[in-house]
Order: sequence, then structure tokens, then C-alpha cells
Amino acid sequence: MNKIGVNYIGYFNEPCGLTEASISNVKALEFVGVNVNVVSYLFNHKRDVYNHQKKENAKKYPINIFHINIGTIKQFVKKTGKKQFKNRYNIAFWVWEFKEIPKDIIPYMSLFDEIWTASDFCVDIFSAKAPCPVISIPHPVQIPTSALSKRDLTLEEDTFNFLTIFDSHSAILRKNPFAVVKAFKKAFTQNEKATLIIKSIGLDDFPEEKQKLENILKENHNIRVINERISRQELTGLIENTDALVSLHRSEGFGLTLAEAMYFKKPVIATGYSGNMVFMNNENSFPIGYSLKPLKGSHGMLKKGFIAADANIEEAALKMRQVYKGENSIDIIENGQRFIKKELSYISIGNKMKEQLTNAKLPRNNNLLAELILKLKKI
Repeated sequence: MNKIGVNYIGYFNEPCGLTEASISNVKALEFVGVNVNVVSYLFNHKRDVYNHQKKENAKKYPINIFHINIGTIKQFVKKTGKKQFKNRYNIAFWVWEFKEIPKDIIPYMSLFDEIWTASDFCVDIFSAKAPCPVISIPHPVQIPTSALSKRDLTLEEDTFNFLTIFDSHSAILRKNPFAVVKAFKKAFTQNEKATLIIKSIGLDDFPEEKQKLENILKENHNIRVINERISRQELTGLIENTDALVSLHRSEGFGLTLAEAMYFKKPVIATGYSGNMVFMNNENSFPIGYSLKPLKGSHGMLKKGFIAADANIEEAALKMRQVYKGENSIDIIENGQRFIKKELSYISIGNKMKEQLTNAKLPRNNNLLAELILKLKKI
């Protein structure tokens, strides 16, 4: 029997969560014996430009997996046209964090024979509009240790370090780091041995939010911001060498860094809403209650009025103190690591993807596909 082969199309050279998710998916596929032809594109956020980064045959295998987000699918189609889609079974790997899908994205769903997404939360979102099957494929989480120490990362040795992570271009409005600051300040005085580390990238492109954080730092010596690009090894080391991860997000498609922290046996305190609940529960982590409210602002594709979670700050502060003191948390933390290592392993997720790929049917009529792409390029 011939081995299954896929062309995995995405951006593999950018320091962002989407790259890490793509790399992990490729490793899981290869782990279970699927041939993978990596087709790497580099996306320029400021210019909305795709550039093909690999000279090898981009159509080596009969199945395509497009792991590019819905916000850039229009630019991708305009750049590539029908060449990559023609005579292939086409799968999109998308996540989206809100029940409201932008109307201009909906026509692009017709390009694909299937949509894969990382959580049941996202399945419900896409299924409401997609003309094709929508399949839940959580991201695999299987990470080598960094071999870095607290000293290597300039972390304080004698304090309990809370960590929150966000990419400013993935929407500060959605990631909601200022809620984490509020909860931390409510939970701890500046005289206690607790520090909040805010790991961000891209803050320089958002001067108002950057200034707000700088003002917080002036008043709180126990809060630290790391706003720079670091290597994958350093990010892993940061997760390994801090003591808990906190995310009071308004919504997540999956929440990869939360799962990674659980993999390394760290307590995870996070809004109990959206895609992260595919791997979080009260037995293995610390979900925080919330109320659903419309967004008060806009950011890119996120529009004012989208429904999102507003995490309970009081409850988050109490959970932060609970893990700080180590009260009734050891079993929960161990359950979290056990769950991630079993359910999100390369073999578990790889086999799920492989099984789905074996059901791939012949590609659709190329004339109809060409007509559709021509229409989409004019939008």
C-alpha cells in the first residue's frame, strides 16, 4: 500500500503561534508515517504580501493542507491563483475565535473539500457557514526541553514567577493582558515574593498599549515586560522556568501556549471559555468564570460588538494565590500534564489526521474550481 502524502502549505519561518502549530502538525504526520512536502510562505503583516520560500515542487502530493489563517486567505488566493488548488484535494486548517465570521471570508470556504480546526469551539463556528465537512483536529503538543536555567533567562530565583504571553498582532484586545495585570495586582502586594512576567512581541506597533504597560511598570516593581522576539528554545525555557501561566483571554481558537505549559507540569489559570476548553477542565487546570459581553473596540478583523468573554478578575486573583501557596493544586497540575502527554501526543493527533486523510476523495471539477478562484480574485 502506498504511503499517504500531503503538501503542507503555511508559514514556517515566522516566530508566531501559527508557525509552531504548523511545525507540530507536520511532526505528528511524519511520526505516523505520512509523507509531508513542506511548502513555506512568508507573510508580511504590514504589506499583506505572501512570498513562496521554497523552490521544490509545491504540488508533489495529491492532498493539500493550507495552514494559513482566515485573515490572509484573500491575499494568498490573489498571489497563488488556481495553481496550488488544481487537481488536488484541498483542506484548510483554520481557527477563528469568534462566532461572528467576517462576511468577506465566507465565500473562500468553498475552495476547500474539508476544513480542519483545533477545537470543538471552532467546529461550531465554521460549521454554521461552511459548505464542506468541518473536523476537529487539536494541535499536538510534544516539546523537547530547553536545557535553559532561570539564570540563563535572567529570572529571579527566589520568587514565584507568573507568566502571560501574547503577540500584539494577534490582537491585544483579544489576548487581554491588562486583565492579567489587574488580577495580579489584586492578588499580591509588592512586598510578596511574586512576579508577573509579560512576554510580548510587536508592542512597538501599538504605541498606546505600550505606553500603558510602561506606566504600569513605573508603579509596580514586581511586573516585568519582555517585548522582543526570542528563539523557540528561549520561549520553551521561559515556560519551563516560570511557575504558572495565566491567560485571561476574551477568546482562543485553541491556546497553544496554555497546553505547552500544562505539558511542562505548570498550573494554568485561564478564562474557561473557547478553544482552550478542549484540553482544560476543573480536574487538570484552573478555568476562570466569565460573562459574555460585546467587544467595545475593534482591531483588524475583530469588530466592535463581537461577543467575547470577560474573565472574573476576583476569581483569577484567588486562583493565583491558590497556586502561589500550593493549596490543593498538586493533583490538578499532575492531571494536566498527564492529559496533554496522552491526548495531544504526536501519535494520538497524528493518527487522527492520518485516518481523516485516508478518507480523502477525488478532487472536484477543475473548471468549477477555476471559475470560483477567478471570482474570488476579483473580490
